[in-house]
Amino acid sequence: MITGDSTIGEVVAKYPDVVEVMLKHGLHCIGCAVSPYETIMGGALSHGMSEDEVEKMVKELNAKIKSEEKINGKKGIGKSGDIEKDAVSLTKEAALKLKNFMKLEGKENSSLRITLTPGGCAGFMYGMDFTDLKTKEDLEIVTQGLKVLIDKQYLENIAGTTIDYKESLHGSGFVLKNPNVKSACGCGKSFS
Repeated sequence: MITGDSTIGEVVAKYPDVVEVMLKHGLHCIGCAVSPYETIMGGALSHGMSEDEVEKMVKELNAKIKSEEKINGKKGIGKSGDIEKDAVSLTKEAALKLKNFMKLEGKENSSLRITLTPGGCAGFMYGMDFTDLKTKEDLEIVTQGLKVLIDKQYLENIAGTTIDYKESLHGSGFVLKNPNVKSACGCGKSFS
């Protein structure tokens, strides 16, 4: 349940569908550098909202969460309908490039950690790094012979994602195809 003391970052990370409710009420600091650490109450008051308006917004946020849960349920998004099994897959090109980077960094036995962090213009930004640490909050998936770790709290936001690697005259890099993305910022750095 969301309260006025919930931070904007944790709310956006856990419930990205509520961003539209915050924006509708005039809470436009979503995506700024401070907002992930600011409470809903603090952010709303600094945008000129009254405490009564904040209470009304918080009620709408919680109602939105309940309605989304009724519509979507907790079913997985991937082909099998198993949210954990279908969380992330790598293309052959992405796996080859990652294995090459792992070798260059001396991390051949490490896992690839995929993170989602609140921020950017649209709500979330992806992060990828190699790690030797697995926590109890991590889901481990093996795809294309690589271990991938994802924090379980972000499964609904990332389930069904395919990571590819593209090279072209205009640039090279990893491309994440996430079926859960509803909108992305113009710069391509964040999504909701």
